[in-house]
Amino acid sequence: MTTPPDPLDTPASRWRPTRRGVARLAGYLSLLVAGIVIGAAGHALFLRAQLRTLLEQPDQIVPLLMAKLRWDLSLRDDQLPRVETCVLRHQHAMSALHSEFLTRLHAEFDQFALEMEPPLDDTQRKLFRARFSAFRSTIVPFQAPAKPHHPPETQPTHPTKTP
Repeated sequence: MTTPPDPLDTPASRWRPTRRGVARLAGYLSLLVAGIVIGAAGHALFLRAQLRTLLEQPDQIVPLLMAKLRWDLSLRDDQLPRVETCVLRHQHAMSALHSEFLTRLHAEFDQFALEMEPPLDDTQRKLFRARFSAFRSTIVPFQAPAKPHHPPETQPTHPTKTP
């Protein structure tokens, strides 16, 4: 004895998909989109953690960069000292610029908050502080270092001057 076909599995016409087929396709697509979103969010969190580690431990930047350059460019042993000198000099300059940028950016945020609070009443001020703090930590998630990192043994003897 055979069972009659399920009406949900039979298309109304030759070119119309079944409701079950459309639901299955929608399920697969939503699973694909969820996987893409979760993967992208996980990767962003991983990169943010890596960046935070490098900013908190700047002495790790040069060895990691040198290992990557050596591998990617197939550097020979005789090229390593010149490349490392160049990397050190520019890493220190970029570190100093980054530190200066973060310091100035945090100062500007502080000044903005100081000017925003006086006209607000107590309820508005409390709400502003909570929302501004969340916004600020999203936009500028890192604190400026106390001073740029210049290890004494790797400090360039003749720093480059910018005009």
